[in-house]
Amino acid sequence: MNAGSSSEVNSTVNAGISFTIGRVPHPPGGQNGTWGGGTAVAVPVGVKNVDLSMKLARFFGETEVQVQRFLSPVGAVLPANWDALITVGRQLPAVWGPLLDQFPEARPRTPLWIDYYVNQLNPAMNAVVRGDKTPEQALEEVQLVMEERFREVFGK
Repeated sequence: MNAGSSSEVNSTVNAGISFTIGRVPHPPGGQNGTWGGGTAVAVPVGVKNVDLSMKLARFFGETEVQVQRFLSPVGAVLPANWDALITVGRQLPAVWGPLLDQFPEARPRTPLWIDYYVNQLNPAMNAVVRGDKTPEQALEEVQLVMEERFREVFGK
């Protein structure tokens, strides 16, 4: 099973289902890494009041606003603001501990994350689980595909 977001972890916890969270493997001497989430707030092109729009966007990122969103009935998604995350993390059940422990080394989502994570890594992980490929084969194929995709998009 793969929990794709903190809202899925929250649903699992609320359903009383036991689970564990493992560390992301890394090569000897390397660093553990996992993908962090986040929330994107955009100001549309052509907006009439850019200054007010930017003020509203900053408001959504404030610690207190993100804490209150998490604590609201529709919350369930961990805050993207680090201080808000630390605040709500202290209030979560102990089962969240191993997940929260990985956050200092989590990386934010990068451009093309849908391409590499959803379209490439998820099928590669499934191929490994089915025994169709070794982890090394699966990751090498994803690496080659994404190198080409980044060259295509970014010209590098």
